[in-house]
Amino acid sequence: MLSVSGNCQSMFRGYPDVLDATQTGQVLGVSQKTVYKLIRDGKLTAIKVGRAYKVPKVSIIQVFFDVESGNDVFPVYDEKNSL
Repeated sequence: MLSVSGNCQSMFRGYPDVLDATQTGQVLGVSQKTVYKLIRDGKLTAIKVGRAYKVPKVSIIQVFFDVESGNDVFPVYDEKNSL
């Protein structure tokens, strides 16, 4: 099994140090809408630049450490709890 740090190094190849919401979604394997929800809920740290959110790689890596430690980072949706 690969470690989180080993996975992160290969996942971020070709991405800048600060990602936009679309790139963040690609790395995390979620939609752009989910990225905005994670930012809004405080589960993903981002910086607002103009109208766009920028997410440092460090914030994304922290999400993986939270998931590995058992924290519920990604919301579970049902019909009543949809975006």
